[in-house]
Amino acid sequence: MDAEEDTDYIEEIDEQVRERNHSSESIQIDDEVKAPRLANNINNLKSSFTRDASIAVEAIIVADFKCEVDSFHRSFTSRKYGRQYVEAHHLVPMKYQERFSEASLDVHANIVALCPNCHRLLHHGIEKEYNIFLRTLLESRKPRLARCGIDIDFEQLIRLY
Repeated sequence: MDAEEDTDYIEEIDEQVRERNHSSESIQIDDEVKAPRLANNINNLKSSFTRDASIAVEAIIVADFKCEVDSFHRSFTSRKYGRQYVEAHHLVPMKYQERFSEASLDVHANIVALCPNCHRLLHHGIEKEYNIFLRTLLESRKPRLARCGIDIDFEQLIRLY
């Protein structure tokens, strides 16, 4: 996923959160195995898999716009949707989708809502600092991940970061 695609994905999440924030529409979460979806990459020989922004949006709404590492973490109020700003993060990173050929990593069980600080820590921090967060997040999601066909233990997850 290049930077432009990533920016488009984030903007799509923001727009959908704004639209769905005050909706009375219920969110249906199905923790079941789903097949990975390949992106249409005409110019890129490397396989890539699509991410569905609506799944990330639903993860943020279900988390009630709170950081899933610690619900007391505060960021700022988003001017786009008037709630605390949090970001969607794939616990098992999408770049490893090929290792899970039968099960999509782009499922509710694998997407957590994080405050910007925790999100940056997972992407840019040192292992000693992010290990405890990863362990906490994995333990809270492990049964759901397994129902989605994502069988991973803590040692395997650490090697992906």
